[in-house]
Amino acid sequence: MYDASGYEIELLQQRLEENGISKAQLNLDNLAGLTFGELNAIVKNAIANEKAKKGEQGNADE
Repeated sequence: MYDASGYEIELLQQRLEENGISKAQLNLDNLAGLTFGELNAIVKNAIANEKAKKGEQGNADE
């Protein structure tokens, strides 16, 4: 396993922003040292929580 690269972190950060979560709310740069899989799990959960707050149901992978 390896730490996520800057490019991977940027892609995940964009995915958060596409789902209404700003970098101010969840800055993945602060989670340096985690693997892509670990960061991806955090992103999926954050998106699912955001959708639940808005009363939406759906898949965080969208």
